[in-house]
Amino acid sequence: NEFGLDRPRAEGFASWFEQYSADFSRAIPKESVRKYYRKLAAEALKTLPAPFDGTPYDYARAALKFDAIVSKRGVIGLMDIYSVMKRDHILFDQAVEKSLKWSQKFLDREMAELVVGY
Repeated sequence: NEFGLDRPRAEGFASWFEQYSADFSRAIPKESVRKYYRKLAAEALKTLPAPFDGTPYDYARAALKFDAIVSKRGVIGLMDIYSVMKRDHILFDQAVEKSLKWSQKFLDREMAELVVGY
């Protein structure tokens, strides 16, 4: 509640966590959920970001931000960002820049690298 409604962040985290946790399931083939989201994200990144309307592409694009962070800094890096948000009362993207020293342009490149080949 402290940061107001940030649907892309909330849904992005939930979609990223779905991918992350699916890899620990015996009933779901490893990487299958991530591959599904990566394919959607690759399509989503071909267009300029639009308002979050709840399409599968919106969820995939939002989740990709978390995937990029965790792929480079691990879950602990993501936890650090949330700690900075709480401590400094700032939004997620501001906390990414403050915690990781990543500009939006750098994060966009990291996200794009994850979908190469999809």
